[in-house]
Amino acid sequence: MEKKYELVLVFDKDLQKKEREAVLGIIEGWSKGKGLTVKEKNDLGVKSLVYEMKGKKEAGFWQLFLTGEVVCFDELSVMLNRDERVWRHLILKSTV
Repeated sequence: MEKKYELVLVFDKDLQKKEREAVLGIIEGWSKGKGLTVKEKNDLGVKSLVYEMKGKKEAGFWQLFLTGEVVCFDELSVMLNRDERVWRHLILKSTV
């Protein structure tokens, strides 16, 4: 049965477009290799943070919707945790 997932990413608001696209490309490549499809990518823009991250009060947010069979996201989570360009990430099972 095909499942839906939502991935939210938090980046430095000043991260160069080329660097951000590189991270998104890594995610898309990983997803494809796991049989997932990136259905939608949304730039949610710059938002104020409740607490500072890396000395900044604002960050850039992105949202990706993925579909596919049940997948273990541990590998992706480790990759994103190791990537200094990604400040935070959250993977959710989507109900949308």
